[in-house]
Amino acid sequence: MGATCGESHLYMLQFLEMFMNAYTGIPKISLVWLTRLAHDAMNTLYHADDQFLKFFKKNRKNFEHSFLFFFGDHGPRFSGIQDVRLGRYENRNPFFLMALPKIMQNTAIHEELLTKSMQLMTHFDIHATLNDILHYQPHSKYSDTTERRMLPISKGSSLLRKWRGPRNCQTLPIPFDYCICQYEKKNVTYVIRNQIDFTHL
Repeated sequence: MGATCGESHLYMLQFLEMFMNAYTGIPKISLVWLTRLAHDAMNTLYHADDQFLKFFKKNRKNFEHSFLFFFGDHGPRFSGIQDVRLGRYENRNPFFLMALPKIMQNTAIHEELLTKSMQLMTHFDIHATLNDILHYQPHSKYSDTTERRMLPISKGSSLLRKWRGPRNCQTLPIPFDYCICQYEKKNVTYVIRNQIDFTHL
């Protein structure tokens, strides 16, 4: 931590609180990237639970009027957990939480978000959702749940809208290394490779 007396994530949360309280009534966006808290060791994360709870409770009024995204860019890659099945799954499917402004609770958009909580999503979908919030939803006062293609702006689909078609690693832009679908895996031998029809490629 160098010459500082506190943990870096606490300073970041303090700066975020100051930012939220500045320029009252003016829409704003913030991205806070807390990498030191648990990047190198998973167990260093849990002592901060109460700190985050205190921060969110203290700033509840600000969050009542905000879209909140709270997530990891990937799961644990250290401490050996990445070598077990659950650790590999967590690495490819990191924690994600999204909260809507209070006024949007129990609306069609809220229902869409609840539906998505049990479906496969990608970071592309987060990008599409941010674009939807900033550019498209304001025209409908955040009530439009119709499916919308986000290309060329984003490869993803907004979490606030209906999704089209099946969602799996074959239909989404998910590299195979990050696929969490339970596809049957086969070793490709020379004999099997010769039986595959490559003429359609």
